[in-house]
Amino acid sequence: MKLHYQPKDGYAGDAIPFFHNGEYHIFYLKRFPQGGPYVWSHIMTKDLINYTELEDAVKPGPEEYDIEGCWTGSAIEHQGKFYIFYTGWNPKNEIPQTVCRATSSDNIHFTKDLKNPVLVPDSRWYELKDFRDPFVFWNPEEKCFWMLVCARSNQGPPSRRGVIALATSRDLENWKLEPPLWAPYIDFAPECPDMFFQDGMWHILFSTFGETLYTRHRQARSVRGHFKSSGRIEFLDCGRCYAMKSLSDGKRRFAFGWIPTRKDNRDDGEWEWGGTLSLPREVFFSKDGIHSRYPAEYEKILRKSPVPVKFSANIGNWKINGSGIECMEDSGFSLAWNKNIAQDFYFSARIDFSKDIAFAGIYFKAVPDLTTGYIAGIEPRANRIFVAATPGRREIVWRTITLEKCSCLLEMVVDGQIVEIFLDKKYCLSCRVHNLANNGFGLFVEDGTARFRNLFLGTL
Repeated sequence: MKLHYQPKDGYAGDAIPFFHNGEYHIFYLKRFPQGGPYVWSHIMTKDLINYTELEDAVKPGPEEYDIEGCWTGSAIEHQGKFYIFYTGWNPKNEIPQTVCRATSSDNIHFTKDLKNPVLVPDSRWYELKDFRDPFVFWNPEEKCFWMLVCARSNQGPPSRRGVIALATSRDLENWKLEPPLWAPYIDFAPECPDMFFQDGMWHILFSTFGETLYTRHRQARSVRGHFKSSGRIEFLDCGRCYAMKSLSDGKRRFAFGWIPTRKDNRDDGEWEWGGTLSLPREVFFSKDGIHSRYPAEYEKILRKSPVPVKFSANIGNWKINGSGIECMEDSGFSLAWNKNIAQDFYFSARIDFSKDIAFAGIYFKAVPDLTTGYIAGIEPRANRIFVAATPGRREIVWRTITLEKCSCLLEMVVDGQIVEIFLDKKYCLSCRVHNLANNGFGLFVEDGTARFRNLFLGTL
């Protein structure tokens, strides 16, 4: 069963979630293999697992303000009317990115507003070229609608001018642009902003791009700030899962992101825009910061088709019993090998490790002599998890974590090229791999001892 959604005729990016009447609607930007402007595509799910494809919501042109693309935005319902606010893109215009609006009576068929664009940057505060990703919500404290926009200040170091612009409205029709809500000067542009109230705090999500993609978090007690990091963990997701935006169904909050493709389907290919939607993330908070995990709805599916786990010692001293296996070697590299497994699988184990251990984890899509394959591991000395290619340890993605004791729950979903790691049901790391010819699977430990218990391996 394929768990990750990707349109058959293209690639998905910038998920735009919206909950209404028991349905999770995910608008997203679609990139076509042959190129061309992005469109707003639309899927819906009632269980966060099975998606129904609906007709495209917004397409580019023929108007000049969005003839080259309809980019990211948000969706909202008010008094029985559905609104989409999106970015109109035309690089030939002096102001290439503008905020546009489309409306619908059924949340399926949308009509662009004749007044578009409805908001443009003001040069008193903002540069004119970057003004995108409008996020609209009702602010109960000020009793008006707010719109957050990814923008850039007209002053400061050029690489650090990213700000979140603010506009306000009483009716979703007429908007007043204000100075930046938040001007942290920490990045080029805080993309795909999202804001919500939870656990007594106002939370902002935003995304920054580079070789590693981050969805980051800040919070404040007041809706107008002062916005600060909430603790040691400021990243909702790391690696190659980008632009996570969230919704609430009244009970839980879920975030949705996407994992990009690579050029020529190679591990060393350039990262491309658009790809496959990640698994949804349930978002929650602790004293350490923001966390996420896959929804409970996936537990039954991931454990639906177990397969026997039969490891044998390949390198080092291993003790095998029941549903567990223990590495007794406290120095050097140790490897236990399992026979080939399915192409797509779910793995779970509780790892108890010695205090001074260097590495522990999994080899997957590998061969026994480790001349090809991948590694998913923990590195307690550096407080991080990673995915790397072998031979050697050529890292693909990594992220920092906090291990409060010498034990952790490591889960991994491999679905085609997509790899998603979940640690202690609060940290996530996602990426894409491309060498899929082998299905060998092993456990490894380096410079320490470790016990893998409550092992589970299942096919998808």
